[in-house]
Amino acid sequence: MIQALSIYIAARAFSEKPVSGFSENSVSVTPTQPKITQVLLENPMKLYVINLDCSKDRLEHITAVFHERGLDFERVPAVDGRILPEEVFRRLASNRNWPLELTRTEVGCFLSHRECLRLVAEANDAYGAIFEDDIILSPNAPLFLKDWSWIPADIDIVKIDTAEISCLTGRVSAKLKANYRLAPLISKHYCAAGYIVSKSCARHLYELTEHTTAPIDEIYFNPDCHVLQTLNVQQMIPAPVMQAGLISTIRNNVEKKIRQPSRLPLTRKMKREIERINKKHLRNMRIYLFSRKRWGKITFK
Repeated sequence: MIQALSIYIAARAFSEKPVSGFSENSVSVTPTQPKITQVLLENPMKLYVINLDCSKDRLEHITAVFHERGLDFERVPAVDGRILPEEVFRRLASNRNWPLELTRTEVGCFLSHRECLRLVAEANDAYGAIFEDDIILSPNAPLFLKDWSWIPADIDIVKIDTAEISCLTGRVSAKLKANYRLAPLISKHYCAAGYIVSKSCARHLYELTEHTTAPIDEIYFNPDCHVLQTLNVQQMIPAPVMQAGLISTIRNNVEKKIRQPSRLPLTRKMKREIERINKKHLRNMRIYLFSRKRWGKITFK
């Protein structure tokens, strides 16, 4: 009896002893997820969503999408390129590195993303995530959006969305949770609906993009714009973010002009077409056949 009473008192005293390093006000750490909880406290990542003031339905959509995944975000008012003063629009679009004339909505979209770059550059976090308001999120998205501790060092941008097109990626550089992985993005993968950017890269891109040289996704993710090659851009495979198929409000196609028939000589037309096919298909296929790189569609999961 005495021995049993001694054991009870010892056990009671141990259970009431505070754990070293935690006060009564500390966040509790469950035995099943100690590391994850501590990471969330140390390395949180802000999520920025671009949304036009007039797009209340879009705001309702994106709020429901994020809340369903247990995520919060900071709304960034989008720039409506349709109401930019003519002189401002002309100045911004005067130095384009793009074969087609830029539309007002493309310039507005560019400025909206640039404002997000400024916010990431001025924040205290090492990384920030930028989204457009017409996306859907995979159930696995919270694994990568609540903190940035999983991102390998020296990565500038992680493209976490997909346009579900085929593109060329390099060898897998990192294996992540739930069978996701990262690989360098080599060829064009348009769409900038969801990406994570480092603080240092955001500052660099903000300074670099004083003029709208091309649509924002072309600047980031098209090697022909000569920015992709200077950055460490990784594609997440599969992608946990995808556009929902809604009609875009910040980059619509209403303004696109009807192209005039080309008046180039036949030989010039043939040469241009050969160059286009080589750039779009043959170059990437040669890389795929003679290297350990991957050519294929980036799926949504």
